[in-house]
Amino acid sequence: MAGKADIKLGYTCNNHCVHCVITDQRDHARRIRGDSDRGTAEVLRELADAHHRGYSDVVVTGGEPTIRKDLPVILERARDLGFRLHIQTNGRMLAHRPLAERLAPIRAVYAVALHGPTAQIHDRVTETPGSFEQTVAGIRNLRALEQRVIGKMVLSRYNADAQTATIGLLLSLGVDTINVAFPHALGTARERFDEVVPRYRDILPDAHRALTRYGQQATLFYEAVPLCLMGGFEHHVAEYACKPLQGRAVHKQLDMETRDWRRARSEQKCKFEGCARCRFDPVCEGPWREYPEHFGDEEFVPVPPVIR
Repeated sequence: MAGKADIKLGYTCNNHCVHCVITDQRDHARRIRGDSDRGTAEVLRELADAHHRGYSDVVVTGGEPTIRKDLPVILERARDLGFRLHIQTNGRMLAHRPLAERLAPIRAVYAVALHGPTAQIHDRVTETPGSFEQTVAGIRNLRALEQRVIGKMVLSRYNADAQTATIGLLLSLGVDTINVAFPHALGTARERFDEVVPRYRDILPDAHRALTRYGQQATLFYEAVPLCLMGGFEHHVAEYACKPLQGRAVHKQLDMETRDWRRARSEQKCKFEGCARCRFDPVCEGPWREYPEHFGDEEFVPVPPVIR
């Protein structure tokens, strides 16, 4: 049976991103277990359970997975079970060539987060000086070792005008699949909402420039951007056009019930009265609920049906 099991190893991270959504979950795990990470044996049990349930892919997430000393053991076990492997990472530890070389034979797909085209922007988002240089070096190491890399950028007020430049940098580093995500205002992003979360109207001009310039050169998706805002670029909306986001996937969090992510994602988004008049209503999920609760819904204008 196809599908992805998203296994969270824990919440410890070497960045402190302003858009981080996991701080509430981290605090919950610490209250329950006195820690914010799974032990090795627990992770291996989760892998065995995912294998038993017939999942074909495992996504290893954090926190930051690459800071764990047992990561090679975890990934090798997942490989031996026959999973296709995906690692969500900030890439910083992979700037250390020996670690990148140690993991390379396992042949995972790396989703590496780069939040700006310069240290000034990226390090402001991560609130970690030096993180930009390490992330870029990590991507270079992975590509030199012929590893598949997907670029990930989370939007904020700090980088809303830097999308085109960031995508251009990722392409120059040999990354040809890029996901740009609108922030979900949970955890730190909720606590710092006014500082972090941009208006759609402020991110769209550069998003459209990026898609015009690079949409034919790269596999480029925007996540959590309603289709009514994309003006001719609807085929770049991840939830609509990206098959992995449409497929069967579960999130296996620490000390929380396993969730069907597609269903959970739709429950955390919302639609409006006017959506029923929009031609994209059957396939659009709408924005994260926190956005209209804060800003209202006037930006979301129904797109008329095509008359033939």
